[in-house]
Amino acid sequence: MLGISLRSGRRGVGCVKALSSRDLFIRGFGMRLYPIDQIHDLFQRKGYVPLRMDGILNLVGVRLSRIATNRFDDTFIAIVYTRDGIIMRHYACTTDPGEHYLLHGLEKGTAILKPGQYVDAYALGKHQGKYTALVQVAPVTVYRDATKDTSLGYAQEETGMFGINIHRANPSVASAQVDKWSAGCTVIASPNDFDDLINLAFSHKPHGHGRFTYTLLEDADFREC
Repeated sequence: MLGISLRSGRRGVGCVKALSSRDLFIRGFGMRLYPIDQIHDLFQRKGYVPLRMDGILNLVGVRLSRIATNRFDDTFIAIVYTRDGIIMRHYACTTDPGEHYLLHGLEKGTAILKPGQYVDAYALGKHQGKYTALVQVAPVTVYRDATKDTSLGYAQEETGMFGINIHRANPSVASAQVDKWSAGCTVIASPNDFDDLINLAFSHKPHGHGRFTYTLLEDADFREC
């Protein structure tokens, strides 16, 4: 299982310089680990709704850079505050479209999810009607990249319902290359990690509307901490 699990009895305050994202790069997984203190600090500095601390699953993505590598080198973080402490899982993912769609996407441009916070925008549902995933249920903002190259174009914005889901790649083995697995969705590389995420979502979903908040950050944000 590629997901990295961390548990803590409580969180500290402020930035933890000794645990920078640069120091916590996990060789072979193509992702970094991000300390909970820095995540809390970033949420506060950006004016985001704070992480839920009532047993509900928090969804956080971190985009490594604005250069598409066609690899699963971004990080998806599942965070749950429980009575026993913090459940914190890091999964290798991509928050970028695969090279295929960047080079051969829609005429108006391939969707790239804009970094930001999407409150109550995701819920358990069926990805393309096929299997259980976390699906978009409220508007999100994307950039439309029509440059047909591997740089992520952060220019033209569009807000709406685009099916920007959180799903897995290959159902049997962990994937190394993104290729056609993402046309703008956040995609988890390992099916075991994805199953773990979905189990957390079922176990720690909100009461009532059952919607989750997804916050997409950038690795560069942590260097400013």
